[in-house]
Amino acid sequence: MCLHELSHAWLLQYATDQYQFEFLEHSGLDLWYGSELAWHERGVENAAETLAWGLMDRILPMIRISDPPCESLRQGFRILKGTGPVVRCPPSLSH
Repeated sequence: MCLHELSHAWLLQYATDQYQFEFLEHSGLDLWYGSELAWHERGVENAAETLAWGLMDRILPMIRISDPPCESLRQGFRILKGTGPVVRCPPSLSH
């Protein structure tokens, strides 16, 4: 939870419109933020979950955002950070 909230602070500072657009396209979401949207439909929440996931040293299920494939999370992290995540996708979880 702490990494998720710290990710929000990082996103406020560094997630440019271009990063937001690319992440939304990658995630299949329509809006970065909207109070009328369910939590899991907000790009900013998916981005914070993705960053928190990528900073962990082990894979944890992403229940709050429908547990996308590991490789999809890895690509989303790369869009937001420009680098690969700390956590690695095992071959059996990559797709």
